[in-house]
Amino acid sequence: MEQAALRLLSADNHIVEPPDLWTSRIEAQYRDRAPRLISGETADWYVVEGDKSIGSLGTATHPGLRLQADKPYEISLEDRWENVRPGGYDPDEAVKDMELDGVEGAVIFPTRGVGGIWRLEDSGLLSAICRTYNDWIAEFCRPYPERLKGAAMINLDDVQEGVDELRRAQALGLEAAIISVHPPHGRGYHREDYEPFWSAAEELDMPLCLHSGSNRTVRDGLPMYHHDPTMDPNEPLEIVYINGDHWIRRSLTAMIMSGVFERHPGLKVVSVENQAGWVAHWLFRMDQRYRERKGRWERFRADMMPSDFFHQNVSVSFQDDWTAVVTRSLIGVENLLWGSDYPHTECTWPESRRVIREMFEGVSEEDLDKITYSNTARVFGFSES
Repeated sequence: MEQAALRLLSADNHIVEPPDLWTSRIEAQYRDRAPRLISGETADWYVVEGDKSIGSLGTATHPGLRLQADKPYEISLEDRWENVRPGGYDPDEAVKDMELDGVEGAVIFPTRGVGGIWRLEDSGLLSAICRTYNDWIAEFCRPYPERLKGAAMINLDDVQEGVDELRRAQALGLEAAIISVHPPHGRGYHREDYEPFWSAAEELDMPLCLHSGSNRTVRDGLPMYHHDPTMDPNEPLEIVYINGDHWIRRSLTAMIMSGVFERHPGLKVVSVENQAGWVAHWLFRMDQRYRERKGRWERFRADMMPSDFFHQNVSVSFQDDWTAVVTRSLIGVENLLWGSDYPHTECTWPESRRVIREMFEGVSEEDLDKITYSNTARVFGFSES
């Protein structure tokens, strides 16, 4: 049987913040403390207030290299700005690269803006960083409104401030919002404090994206790449990264079990770049715990189960997680989104079509089209034709 034409929308593309994005645009009172790119002996580094652990450029350069290299483990975490692909900061070049990859449209996320910046202790500085980024990404996406859907950065330390920025972001033309994948200790997403924000996002029909790496846990003397100030600062990064889905599971569990989606049935939440193979077992664990043990919250109405709210309200993006494809019937085909992660080193560009065909071998064309196109169109407002 002849294969149908493969339609692609990426639920996870990125820009790479220009070196002067914040230093040239942020409010005057924060300009001396704004994130900036500095040049070191071996690499260029983004720094905030002298701390360079928010990252170098090694994760945002040489897209597709891992698909070609004989020894991908030799790809460095350090690099220079000159090796960032122009599509990371120029919208015309971004669209050209999407066309090379056969991608019709993409949701656009930051790079450093889904990393260590979220662990700044100064909430006012973080909010200013978010506002500045939101202005810039709106300008970036504006020439291609049907193809580039920008996600705003929203700091929820002050919930009303977050509501105001969410409304401002939509007025700028942004289509989604990033909130921390895991909030500060004692501020979990089960708390009633967030109700005005959930209400606003539901009213505005703005999907809330929880992107890997954006934990809102302050530095407390630790390098920013550590996701929790209670962690061993000497723990190898492999342990941190390989278990990164721990944080998204905690946040989604908090939202589901506390009834956020029962109170806000129109709220859309998206797990971004946390892969998806973990979802089937996590859904089983939630339903099992709910069925067998009395919890701290009231039972859901209409005999709803925790997994029902996941299927109603939550989407999960992945780039090349074959375990998600294998378990798609347990996760829910309608809940899965594909994303390329362009222009990061881990991305599937420029071979996304090959990677997808190999990953989805034996999968029906209907399921394939839902995961690679129509689900993303529905969640983020792309044309479905």
